[in-house]
Amino acid sequence: MCFFFAILCTKLSAETIDEEQLITGNWYQVEVLIFRYNTGFEATQEKWPQKIDRSFPAKLSILDNNDNSAYGAFTTLPSAEHSFSNYLTELERRKKIKPLYHVAWRQPRIDKSMAHPLLIQAGEITEDDQFELEGTIKISIKRYIHIDTDLWLSSYQKAEEKPKNDWWVFSGDEKPYLLQESLISAEQSKPSETPIASHFPAPEIQEKRPYLTKYLARMQQTRRMNRDELHYLDHPLLGLLVRTTRYEIPQEAPAASAGSSATHTPQ
Repeated sequence: MCFFFAILCTKLSAETIDEEQLITGNWYQVEVLIFRYNTGFEATQEKWPQKIDRSFPAKLSILDNNDNSAYGAFTTLPSAEHSFSNYLTELERRKKIKPLYHVAWRQPRIDKSMAHPLLIQAGEITEDDQFELEGTIKISIKRYIHIDTDLWLSSYQKAEEKPKNDWWVFSGDEKPYLLQESLISAEQSKPSETPIASHFPAPEIQEKRPYLTKYLARMQQTRRMNRDELHYLDHPLLGLLVRTTRYEIPQEAPAASAGSSATHTPQ
């Protein structure tokens, strides 16, 4: 997926969450660390699907890199506030593991019907902006905490020149004749006076990409979690660590009344 696709996504902020929920709701800090095992797709005993629908959901959001939302909701936290730093250091030391994505953010309590999937794009990027890892993660919180993942790990190869295909096209009265694919253009694909047989549809005109997907693996999982627990989601090629902890919104101390040195703490 193109990197600029992220720009089109909705940023989660106070605008998408009820203001009362921001103030009175329970808040949590979420941290996620995703890594891959340096094992080739072909080295596993898995039968990887030839085609996976990599479409994103209609309501998709991205974490904000700037603290512009109320109370810092859905804003990426600096590394100083991460709790997985030791795990990350240990993973980086291992030759057979490659960390791909590490992020932490804070959010209010949101049930599944209101939670939006968060866009994930990480790892190596091809020259035509295709990511090694992409997909979505959704954290919803009600009685329990749930994580829903739909992640795609891809391996790419340079597109090779393939023999041109011939397309049989029929006119109303004439015999079949060959139409070379190279002669088909966007203009020729438009409806014309010459009818084309319905059982021989014209080829779709698609932009050729310099890199094609060679292998594709999917991590689609749902896990119910308790607060403060470290959870590990497993996959033949991927690993995901996640933990949610309670977060207390700092309360601003009210200014001291004139002529009094005592401060009042709100109940």
